[in-house]
Amino acid sequence: RMKMTAVTYFEPWDWVIGAGAYEDDFQASIQRVNASLNDLMLWTGLAAGLSLLLCGGGAWWSAGRIARPLLKTVETMELVAAGDYTQRIDYQGNDEMGRMATAVNAAVAATAQAMQNVNDAAEREQQLQAQRAEEERRLAEEQRRREDEKEREPLPRWPGLAVVIP
Repeated sequence: RMKMTAVTYFEPWDWVIGAGAYEDDFQASIQRVNASLNDLMLWTGLAAGLSLLLCGGGAWWSAGRIARPLLKTVETMELVAAGDYTQRIDYQGNDEMGRMATAVNAAVAATAQAMQNVNDAAEREQQLQAQRAEEERRLAEEQRRREDEKEREPLPRWPGLAVVIP
C-alpha cells in the first residue's frame, strides 16, 4: 500500500508537524471530485451552447428587425431616384426607424411638389413661348402684307411730273 505524507515546520513553537495517510483512503474522494468536475464541465458546456444559441437567435432577430425597414427604405429611395414620387415608406413607430420614415416621406412629398411646380412652370413657359411665336408670326405676316400692299399701290400721278422707269 502506498502512503502519502506531508511535513511542515512551525517556527513560532519550533515544531515539525507531519501527517500521513494511505492513498486508498483518498481514492473514493478523488473519484467523486473528478466526477463532479466532469459533470461541471458538461453542464457548463451545455449552458454555454444554449446561451450561444439564444444570443445568436436574438441577434439574428434584432438584425432582421433593423435591416428589413432599412432595406425597404433603400428600395423606396431607389424608386424615388428613378422618378416615382408616389412612393412612401410604410413604417409606424416612435423609434429611429419611424422618425427616419417620416422624414423620408416628407422629403419625397416636398420633392414631388417641387417637381410639380417645375413642370407647371415649364408648361407655362412653353405656352408663353408658343404665344410669343404666334404673335411674332402674326406681326411678320401683317408686315409682309403691308409691304405687299405698298408695292401694289399705283404710283401717284401729278400733273407735270414725269416718271421714268428704267
